[in-house]
Amino acid sequence: MSLLLKDQSLAVAMQCHFSANQIKLQRRRYLIQTRIDHMGQFLHVFIDPKPEITREQIEARMNLAVDWFRYHRGVYILYTTSEVDKWYSRLEDFVKPNGSLFICKLDITVRNGWMSKTFWEWLTKTRE
Repeated sequence: MSLLLKDQSLAVAMQCHFSANQIKLQRRRYLIQTRIDHMGQFLHVFIDPKPEITREQIEARMNLAVDWFRYHRGVYILYTTSEVDKWYSRLEDFVKPNGSLFICKLDITVRNGWMSKTFWEWLTKTRE
């Protein structure tokens, strides 16, 4: 085999190896992103509904979350795979035109407070 042919074979072999590694890397990135996309997050929700909406109606909607906890009248913490905008669209009909709704992401890694034992157990339990 000529030297030129050996160099070409080596180049093709390296290209195939490089492509295989690229594919593995892309697959790994995809799997990681998919995992991130499906991981839950905590949201804080305050809702003061219009008068004809009951707590049962609100909590039936909250059941769309993976898990939730009501710690005060109209105040919930959700564990969900959905984003804030999705939750806004799920709840907005309960408050418009004269109610109130506030939703934000909640970082539970920095926390302190005086709450019931049930609350702390719910907040810190293992999920997924």
